[in-house]
Amino acid sequence: MKALTYISITLYALTSLVYLAYIFAPHDKLRRAGRFAISGVLMVHLATIGSYCLNGFHPLLGVGGTLNLIAFLLLLGFLLVSLRWPLTGGGAVVLPLALALVISGQITSRAPPAAGLPAALGKLHLTLVAMGVAALALASAAAIVYLRQDLALRRNQLLALDKSAPALTTLDSLSLRLTVVGFPLFLCAVCTGVLWSQQLGFGVRLEHLLSGVILLVYLVLLVTRITVGLRGRRAAWITLFGFGVTVVVLGIYIARRVLG
Repeated sequence: MKALTYISITLYALTSLVYLAYIFAPHDKLRRAGRFAISGVLMVHLATIGSYCLNGFHPLLGVGGTLNLIAFLLLLGFLLVSLRWPLTGGGAVVLPLALALVISGQITSRAPPAAGLPAALGKLHLTLVAMGVAALALASAAAIVYLRQDLALRRNQLLALDKSAPALTTLDSLSLRLTVVGFPLFLCAVCTGVLWSQQLGFGVRLEHLLSGVILLVYLVLLVTRITVGLRGRRAAWITLFGFGVTVVVLGIYIARRVLG
C-alpha cells in the first residue's frame, strides 16, 4: 500500500510540473503529455484506493480517505471536462491542489484513529463533500482560466494567451454549469453533516459557520447570475472567493485531525 501511495504522490508531483510548464510554454506537446500523465495518475490512484479497501481502509472511514477521494474525483472530473473544453491552463491549479489533498490525506491518516467509525449518514456526508468540493474546485479552475485569458486580452498580451482555451463566454458558462452541479451537492453535504454532528453530540464549530458562509456566497452568485445576468470577472472572483473559504474549511478539518 505504501509503495503505491508514494508512486501516486510522485506522479501527481511530476504531472503538476508538466502543467506548470505549460503556463510558461503553452505547447501542444505539453498539453498531450499532461492528458496522458493524468490518465496514468488516475489508474495508479485507483489502484491505491483499491489496495487500501482490500486491507480494510475504506476511503469514507475518515478525513484522510475523504481527502484522497476528493483528489481522485477532482482529477477525473478535470480529465472529462478537458475532453470537451480544453482547460489545460487550469491544470496548473487542479494538479497542485490534488497533490496537496493527497499529501494531507497521508498526514491525517497517520494521526491517532478517531473514536468510532462513520455510520451510513456519515459516509453519505463524506461522499457528498467529496463530490461537491471537486465540482466547485473545477468551477474555480474555469474561473482562473477565464481571468488569465481576460487579463491577457485587456493588456493586449497576445503571447500570454492560451490559444487552445475556450472563448471567454464558454469559460464563464462552464464555470456556471460546474457551480450549478457543485452547489446542491455541497448543500446536501452541509445538511447531512449537521444531522451527523447532532448524532455524535458535537456542538457548533467554526467550520460549520464557515460552511454556511460558503453556501451563502454560492447562493448569491447563482441568484445574481440567473436574475441580473452577472457575468465575467465579478462572477469569476466571487467563485474563487467561495472556493477559498472552502479550502479554509478543509484546512480546519485537517488541523483538527492532526492536532486533535
